Formats: sequence, C-alpha cells, structure tokens
Amino acid sequence: MVPEGFGPVGLVSVAPLPGHGVSVGALVLLRHAEHPAFTEREEGLGRLFAARAGAAMSAARLYAEQHAITQVLLRELLPPKLVQVRGVEFAGGYRASEDAEQIGGDFYDVHPAADEDGETFALLGDVSGKGLEAAVLTGKIRNTLHALHTMAGNYQQVLELLNATLLSGSGPMRFATVVLASARRVRPGEDASLKDITAISPTAGGAAGEMISSGRDLNRFFDALIQGRLLYPAELREMQRTRPTGSDDGRRYGLGMESRPLPCGGVYWGHTGDFPGFETAGGATAQGRRASIMVNLGPGSSDAQSDDMRAALETALCADRPGT
Repeated sequence: MVPEGFGPVGLVSVAPLPGHGVSVGALVLLRHAEHPAFTEREEGLGRLFAARAGAAMSAARLYAEQHAITQVLLRELLPPKLVQVRGVEFAGGYRASEDAEQIGGDFYDVHPAADEDGETFALLGDVSGKGLEAAVLTGKIRNTLHALHTMAGNYQQVLELLNATLLSGSGPMRFATVVLASARRVRPGEDASLKDITAISPTAGGAAGEMISSGRDLNRFFDALIQGRLLYPAELREMQRTRPTGSDDGRRYGLGMESRPLPCGGVYWGHTGDFPGFETAGGATAQGRRASIMVNLGPGSSDAQSDDMRAALETALCADRPGT
C-alpha cells in the first residue's frame, strides 16, 4: 500500500468513503517520518474530500447499475430484428420520435412456426400514449401474444384473451390497436398446375424491374463494365471499393456491385436479383470470363435455390481453369 520510494512512514490517517448506506472504500493519507504530524485542518480537509469522493463514487456506481438495467429493459422492449422465416421475407423499421425516448407504444413482432409447414405469426400494433408507460404496456402485449402465438389460427380468440388480460390489470387504462397476420409458405404438390405470372408488371419492383433483357446481353454488360469500357477508370474504382458484408462466403459490396471469391482462385464481380417467379445471378471476371443464370420458378426463391445458382455460376466462371 505504501508507494515505492516513499521512505519511512511517520503517520497514517484513514477516512472512510461513505456511500449510499454502505462505505465504498477508504482514503489513506501517509506522512513521511521526517515531516510534522497532520494538523487538525489537514485532517478535516481529508475527511471532507473523502465524504465528497465517496458520494461521487457511490453515485457513479448506482448510475452504472441503473444504466445496465435500462439497457436490458430496452433490448427487451425494442422490436426484434426481422429476417427470412420459412422462405418468407419479413422487414420492418423502428425509429423513435424523440432522441430522449427510445421506446414507446409502437411495436411489431414475428413468431416462427415450430415446423416447416406451420404458420408464422406476425403482429403490428400501437398503444395509446408515449414514453415509458406506453412501453410497459407494449411489453405486456408482446409477451401475452408470444404465449398465445400457437393459437394463430383463431385470431378472434387470441384478441379476446389479450383483451381480457389487459382489462384484468391495474393502473391507468390505455387502449391498443393490434393487427394480426400469419404467413405460410405453400409447397405445390407434384400434380400442381403451373401458373403464368408474366402478367405482373416488373415496374412494381422499381429499379429492380426497370430493364428486361436476355442472358447474352447481361453477359455483355458485365463484361463491358468490368473491362472498363463503360465507365472512366476512377468511376469503376469507386464501384469496386468494397466493404465486407459479414457473410461466410466472403462476399463484399461496393457501389451497386458485389465481389465474391471463386473456388478456383480470384474473384468475380456481379449481382443477383429476384422478382416474383424469377431469380437471376450473373457476373464477370477481370480475365474476361462471364456467365448469367436465370431460374423461372414460382412462387419465389429460397436460400437453397440461391446457393445452387451461385454454385452453378461459379462452376461456369471456373470452367477450364486449374482447381475446378
């Protein structure tokens, strides 16, 4: 406890660091043996400093504990991150109206089915009011619906049970608006008839449906882009300035273009896309290889299908090269 090189200790003064009901430590003052004893004024100053330091340390510890509790509660009350469930893509966004109030009465949730053929239960709602009180009721509604999601086939009964639960609680009465929905991916049987979906206007997809082309033209486009025949070199470099996406396959994303490593070495540049009934994947290498793949399959794509298409594309780009 004595600092190195301090020398012989003549006097020691110890003052507790008082906290909120419990001491948070002690202030120890040492005086060298060659120096005179502590004066009454010095000891009083030490006790005053210890009292204020103890109060500050206690307040900081209390704030840290409350902050940790608040963060746990926030994580539980904020809407979840939405992902693809059983082949159905869910997306949503949540933004607080005020920086000081990260939680409130708006909420959404998705509860996946227990098996592949079951229905995924989704809900969207809004509690009257705002702030912490609305957020508490939001959490109660979400927890109740989580317990009832196995009854997703009977929305009326779910809402009646939820309503009864809310009415049985104490505190100020608040009303909530809730929308329930379910989604299930239907797998057509072997004898299912094919449905022509080409009547869908691709303009519904915005930029994703602005161009109707062929595989040959798509290959020419990728090749001209990667070989530098469409853009100035500086513009192409900006498109190829990529960032990691965090995916296991090493995919990186730039300005409207992505790169993926090839199993035979090197990378290829391209993009994928899908629209109801169709999925495409294409790309080109700096060495002049290019390929495009299109699948016409309803009702839509799946992770397994996308993996198979990428594997086929990489096989085409690696054809006749060492390592394939």
